[in-house]
Amino acid sequence: MSVFKKSCFECGKKVDVVKESLCLDCYKEQNPPIKEVKQMNLKYCNICGRIHYNNYFYEVDEFEEHLPNLMKKRIELSDGYKLNNITIEDFEVRGSKIGFDVEVDCDFAN
Repeated sequence: MSVFKKSCFECGKKVDVVKESLCLDCYKEQNPPIKEVKQMNLKYCNICGRIHYNNYFYEVDEFEEHLPNLMKKRIELSDGYKLNNITIEDFEVRGSKIGFDVEVDCDFAN
């Protein structure tokens, strides 16, 4: 920890670390970590009970297990961030619809 604190240009908060003259909270607000999430074209087959994605049929459990790795390819982070982990929550198949929540854990890249 530095003896001399720096001031955030936006909010004026005194902090040890600034990025582009902003505290980390203000920097994250002005530069969100996730730049883009590319759409996935998923289809659930009511006949065989599998999920069709990228010309391959997955069993539901197998797809859910591979989903974090598949999402890594679909999420584009903004410059200055690094991806730590992707967690899938509330995965559900209802009728022919597939739903899930994605939690992205990322930090500033050094």
